[in-house]
Amino acid sequence: MPLPPPAPRDRHHTRRITAQGFRRHDGLWDIEAELNDVKDVAYENMEKGVLPPGELLHGMSVRVTVDENFLIHDAAASTDHSPFAVCAAAAPGFARLTGMRLGSDFLEVVEDMFGGPKGCTHLNELMAVVLTTAYQTLWSVREAKEASRADRKKPSIIDRCHALKGDGNVVALHWPQYARKPGSKP
Repeated sequence: MPLPPPAPRDRHHTRRITAQGFRRHDGLWDIEAELNDVKDVAYENMEKGVLPPGELLHGMSVRVTVDENFLIHDAAASTDHSPFAVCAAAAPGFARLTGMRLGSDFLEVVEDMFGGPKGCTHLNELMAVVLTTAYQTLWSVREAKEASRADRKKPSIIDRCHALKGDGNVVALHWPQYARKPGSKP
């Protein structure tokens, strides 16, 4: 169902976030995310002066290269457009994610390493996008391997959202061995 119609309004800001997952020819996976901010009105910038409508305020991207077990083989970030020249200095530090693993504590690790004055808020935001995009990109590959195992574990996505609740129809249809009775608690 779409949002209800808005009140009369004028747009002042647009943030576009794009994320993509790529299977590399060497068997690894590149997960990329990009953030672009544009103002629809003139914007006073303390360092650059007045920016005209439509000029890119933020233009940042990240790439994390992982294997099928979400081990990070390489990480890179780039700040090509920012309100201050010094902003770009935060990007090279993201290479320190190499050797870590995308997982349930990944965003806490990013916050510890790059939170506040140690990094860039917008690049950190992109890491959350990278995390979910990696799971989406590799889901079918990992699911196919797991489904063929005799000692298969319960899929980690069960009970992670409304559609995949353990007592719901989707789980009952696709993973009946892990389905719970309707109304039962996880």
